[in-house]
Amino acid sequence: MTLLKNYQRVRFSSYFDLSKDFDNADFVIFPSRLAAEIYFQEIYNPDINSKFVTISSRIKDYVDSLGFENSQLDYFADNFESEILNLT
Repeated sequence: MTLLKNYQRVRFSSYFDLSKDFDNADFVIFPSRLAAEIYFQEIYNPDINSKFVTISSRIKDYVDSLGFENSQLDYFADNFESEILNLT
């Protein structure tokens, strides 16, 4: 019998120190909806002009619902690296 364990994602108490890491980011890639939620609630700075990239339609739909332009990449594509380079 195999026992499956689930994990719960936990938010940090503060993202202040992390926000500096995004000051010069050309792109912000969201690997999950939670990552996008945290970014826009805790880190986003409208004075910084970054492009947003998602890796699934669910994440893209969420970022779209906030009114932000974003590109969706196929994370499992054979040419994933090329897709990223095409965004520049």
